[in-house]
Amino acid sequence: MLIALIILSTVTLVSFLFAIASIRRLSRSIKKNQELQLSLKDLERDVSDRDEKLEWLTSAKEELEATFKAISSDVLNSSTENFIRQANDKFSGLLKLQKEDWGSQKKDFESLVSPVRDNLEKLEKNVKELESKREGAYKALEEQLKMLSEANTDLRQGVTDLKSALRNRSTRGDDRTCRLRGTGVYR
Repeated sequence: MLIALIILSTVTLVSFLFAIASIRRLSRSIKKNQELQLSLKDLERDVSDRDEKLEWLTSAKEELEATFKAISSDVLNSSTENFIRQANDKFSGLLKLQKEDWGSQKKDFESLVSPVRDNLEKLEKNVKELESKREGAYKALEEQLKMLSEANTDLRQGVTDLKSALRNRSTRGDDRTCRLRGTGVYR
């Protein structure tokens, strides 16, 4: 019985030691579990903080983009208006200079062209006078040609009459002379 008691006490002692070891392991596991839970809470807090920071950064980015767009639009509009105003000023100045230059060039051109125009008007007047003289000369020449044509016709008729008088044998001497006088060929 003693042996049984010793074995029982040994088994109890071993069981007790196992129980203590299990309790210690359990205690360590609980402690580790608590540490892990704290770490998990810290990580969750970090994730939450990072999410908040990310939301804040996203919001800030959107606000900055909107602000930048507004500023760039204002700057672009202002620059465009300034450019247009400056371009209008430059073009107005250039146009004014061009008009002044055109005025002086026009006067110079008119002073060059004016003598040519006067000479052309004189030439046109002379051409008209020559044309009217030419028409008159052609009319006179036409009349003279008519007269020459009539004289030629008369001459041809006279020559024909003379030929016929000279060929005719029946007419001799004074009679022929009389006939010739009648034709106007012999005088």
